[in-house]
Amino acid sequence: MPKCKYDWPEAGERKLIGTRISRVDGPAKTSGKAKYTYDVKLPGMLYAMVLGSPYAHAKITALDTSAAESMPGVKAIRKIQDVGAEIQWAGDEIVAVAAESEDIARDALDKIKIEFEQLPFLVNEEDLSRAGDHAKAAGTEKSGDPDKAFSDSDVVIAEGYYGIQTITHCCLRRTGAWRSGPPRTL
Repeated sequence: MPKCKYDWPEAGERKLIGTRISRVDGPAKTSGKAKYTYDVKLPGMLYAMVLGSPYAHAKITALDTSAAESMPGVKAIRKIQDVGAEIQWAGDEIVAVAAESEDIARDALDKIKIEFEQLPFLVNEEDLSRAGDHAKAAGTEKSGDPDKAFSDSDVVIAEGYYGIQTITHCCLRRTGAWRSGPPRTL
């Protein structure tokens, strides 16, 4: 595999580093004149919002969308998961609502009544046997010569607890589009 060259150009050869570069969209964004997708309001446009799970692991035991379905301005409700479904992560989508306005969609989410049976969930990965059949074997990826790297290093710290924060491949979302707080009970 060819190695990439990451060297900076010599100072005399640099064209962009150290120079002031104006962004084409800078004036529009800083003045508030830029139009974003959220600013687009088309005739007949619908607004969608999603009811997400407040629990990391739970089973849906009851779900009633009838009050939301009968609201004026609500055009569609889709159950993504129904009674009996097992939720695997907080924020997991349960019901989607499409309405004539953002306020109506938010109010419709508030009218959905749902009950959960909370289930245990694993927070610390030190004992994966507690995860049962939800555990996945760790993969190994090795490149280079780790033994040589350790022997050539000035300092080696061989023992310690190493971990990282939660990483998700999902896109960011507007938290206002997700109903928060305790679920409404039947």
